[in-house]
Amino acid sequence: MKIFNVGASEIFLIVLLALVIFGPKRLVQVMRDSGKWLRSIGKSPLVRDFIRTTEDIRNIPNELLRESGLEQDIKEVQRAAQEAARIDEIDAERTKQNETNETPAEDETPGILPPPPNHNNSQNSA
Repeated sequence: MKIFNVGASEIFLIVLLALVIFGPKRLVQVMRDSGKWLRSIGKSPLVRDFIRTTEDIRNIPNELLRESGLEQDIKEVQRAAQEAARIDEIDAERTKQNETNETPAEDETPGILPPPPNHNNSQNSA
């Protein structure tokens, strides 16, 4: 489990350090004050404006595409690329099927070697 990209062991270590630094009685008050402070930051108009501005900046490329009319062209290119990929897959399957359906010639049987020539010389029998 990860919260803000911090694992359970890191959270445990932070809580343990806070307990050692502040002590059990003061830790409750520190956590309460921290929660109030974070809540006030979240409600701050400055932070809300910052979040809204970052969202606007993230949306600029999409807005530019929409305004320029390139969005439709991009969709057409993506469709063409998908269709080309499908055609490539079909061609690959057909090629694989053709390779498996081909039978080797009689002289070229794979995996079987011709018998070695038989040398029966009269020298070996004497």
